Amino acid sequence: MANIIPKSIDNLIDQSINPLARGFVQFVLLKLGLSEEIMKVKNVVAAEKVSRRWQIEAPKWILMEAKKLERQYDNLGKVMIKSAGMITATESKITEDNDVFWGLLEHSKEVSNEQMQDLISRIIAGEYNNPGTYSMSTLQVLRSLGKNELALFERIGSLLIGKRHLPMILFTGNQPASKIVDLIKIDFEDLQKLQGLNIFLPNSMTQTLQNPEKKKILIQYFDKNFFYELVNGNIDASALFPSFYGLTIAGKQILNHLSPKYIDDYYVWIKENYFELRNPLLKKNDCETKTCPRRGVWRKTFDCGKFFHGSQLNNLISQQTVDIIGQISVH
Repeated sequence: MANIIPKSIDNLIDQSINPLARGFVQFVLLKLGLSEEIMKVKNVVAAEKVSRRWQIEAPKWILMEAKKLERQYDNLGKVMIKSAGMITATESKITEDNDVFWGLLEHSKEVSNEQMQDLISRIIAGEYNNPGTYSMSTLQVLRSLGKNELALFERIGSLLIGKRHLPMILFTGNQPASKIVDLIKIDFEDLQKLQGLNIFLPNSMTQTLQNPEKKKILIQYFDKNFFYELVNGNIDASALFPSFYGLTIAGKQILNHLSPKYIDDYYVWIKENYFELRNPLLKKNDCETKTCPRRGVWRKTFDCGKFFHGSQLNNLISQQTVDIIGQISVH
């Protein structure tokens, strides 16, 4: 008699896991009709059906369907094993109408690539721990996302300033900005692919950061932090940011589970050029200098994140600065 219970499901049922993970596994398996007892019954019934139909007409599609079922539940089992290790909820709060959670489980049956399984397992665990964390748009993007597109997104993610802004100038042929995209082997066509997948918004945007309290402006790239402050405290404190491409909700949620790489040449370009593209500033002074005076509206201070660390930096950011979130207009 053929065994249609995939090895990964067997492993999921049999492996020794902590009580929180065990609750997650039992909840999902029962909802999908995949308890150990039910799977054994299905195994017997399916095998008998295959045997009877084979004796009558020996259709190839029966064996193909059995193989498809085995592959699907093998994929599901592998994803659930990964998710089980990230469960923190003491009990399930997943409702029958949580289409995101159930849709993620169904989609995981079709995903065989290990990198994609890693991503989906983290999102499933996150939704199980905190229902409502992920959007339906994220589910839709995952359904159309393959390993190549995921790798492309991770590369382009290395160019995001503050995990939000992808400067438009990188794709305009401007030197030396274009050298950065050449360095990681991407072009505007690659960006368009991700826009078509609803990872990036379709149009570029501009941003005005209103700052009535005249705080310092924080610019972040990975763990690098530098700030701008007003030279003249009596002038308008708003700041203009260069045109950029922004992430969709799905893009932001997926990016949280990726590992884009820091690019030192790009950080140098950001320091020298990014904010200055729309704000009158002098050429940057040595990074070792704590205060970099400018002839213009803004001057840069506390450059490179070298002078504030840990809780000291967090306090500075929360109490004395504003982040690059402001009024955005699409064009």
